Amino acid sequence: MSNNNDQAGDVDQLKKQNTLSLLASLIASPRFPEEEHISPSIPIPFTNFGHQPFIDHELLQHELWRVISKIQNAIKPWNKKKKIFNIINLCLALIVGFVFVVWVGDFAPGIVVGFVLFVCGRYLIAMGNTKCIENIADIRAQELEKILSSNVDTYQVSDSNSHSDIIRERMRYIGNGDLDGEKIPVITIIEDGDPFPGYGRLQLENTFVCRPKDDNNGSQKKGSAIAEEVFSEVKKNIFFSDSVKVSCGKVATVYGDSINIDSRWLDKNKTPILWVDKNQVDDFLLSKDSEESRLYYAISLVFPEYNAMATLFFRVFLAGNSASCHMSLSTIGPPVFDKQLIRKMILKYKISKEKKSSSSEEDNFSKSKKDKSGLLSSIKIMKALTMADDDFIDESIELSSILDLKIENEGISDKKDKAEFDKEFNDIVGKSAIWPGNIGLRNSSVRDANSYSFVTGFYDKPELLAAVRTMYDQVSRAILDSFDKQGFNITEYRDKEGNYSINAEKIDNLVIGEKIHIKKEDAKESTPEKAESKE
Repeated sequence: MSNNNDQAGDVDQLKKQNTLSLLASLIASPRFPEEEHISPSIPIPFTNFGHQPFIDHELLQHELWRVISKIQNAIKPWNKKKKIFNIINLCLALIVGFVFVVWVGDFAPGIVVGFVLFVCGRYLIAMGNTKCIENIADIRAQELEKILSSNVDTYQVSDSNSHSDIIRERMRYIGNGDLDGEKIPVITIIEDGDPFPGYGRLQLENTFVCRPKDDNNGSQKKGSAIAEEVFSEVKKNIFFSDSVKVSCGKVATVYGDSINIDSRWLDKNKTPILWVDKNQVDDFLLSKDSEESRLYYAISLVFPEYNAMATLFFRVFLAGNSASCHMSLSTIGPPVFDKQLIRKMILKYKISKEKKSSSSEEDNFSKSKKDKSGLLSSIKIMKALTMADDDFIDESIELSSILDLKIENEGISDKKDKAEFDKEFNDIVGKSAIWPGNIGLRNSSVRDANSYSFVTGFYDKPELLAAVRTMYDQVSRAILDSFDKQGFNITEYRDKEGNYSINAEKIDNLVIGEKIHIKKEDAKESTPEKAESKE
């Protein structure tokens, strides 16, 4: 296995790069920063955000709320003036209307004059709101320009942030999925078609089943002992260049629909735990609770150059007296919102500014008499095709809702609300036999929801497919060789000439160029076709 120390800097840069891409995708929303268009720092009750490798969630929240505060400070002065102006406008309309009635002696003209004054005042207020919306657009564009023009080394993060303590405390709801750490990641499986959320899209499954050799005593071993020898063999046979970060470790999984309300897999808030100590994992897995849980071994390859990761999960178990290994391959590519899309959003902003500052022109795509070559018509058509197709900002955005945004409000600070929440929480827990979070109403991984399933570049695809196939080949051979050494017959997968039959060609059919996020109702349809296995 390659030495991973040299890749630490590249991986940290990758983390920051992905985080800034996700930040840009949020800022780019035409209705940002309304509450529905920002990334929450607290999940809904009974859930967490799961594991999200190679995302600095603390940095994401830190920068997100810095931008929100900047926008709030920009529109706050007008909001104060608007309240006063509303009162003055209403009073002035009533007073002038009343004076006009007394002066003319006719009630109808007074109403008309008062109404006209009121409408004029409302128009001026609308102009002020429009100016605020333009200020929001300016700030969003500035932040996108900052992300686009800076690389991960030069992007400046503000040191002063009043939200830092709150954000840091809320990081307990999310894990980084580190396989090399002191603790073992715990994954709660909610959707059958997405068993390893945060690690990308499930692309391939395969199972090897090897019966004992005629003289085999190895079948007397426990499945856990066989698995440890297999994992040791796999780690010795993974070889990649120093440009690839290789991680090996264990992952504990528990099936969400099987979790009891009093399960050890839940913390005191009845939220699934994200980590388990290495010396305690066996106790969890062997618990007499009815949960369905399994321990996987995982090999993860991170390709900083391509911003992609492939993780091969496998578990070894005894099927009767045969040694079996189930393998699952998940991949995740770069965030969808890349620099090209950031440029497109900035272009939308510049176009919208130009439209407001210049008189509108009606484009005529028909071939003019002077345009005998047709080039003028062609360039106009190309302009229409390359122009941004929607607005940079939604002008119906609610300014008052933006000013009401507070990171503290994502939690419960009011004593009465807290008491009511606790009452409802305890009522649900007291009347539930299973974990309430299994209904699937939980926040999806922001990384999965905004990433491709694999690389999309013309040259990147064959290069990464070859690398993933190499990993799959190395791991599969190591697993079978270990079974062979432990007294199990692998002739169904390796012939006398030493040629392996491990379905490696399935790697060439990985799903590429699609977003990862899988809706629960589509989970069964999205489950990958399992590779054929010989028994």
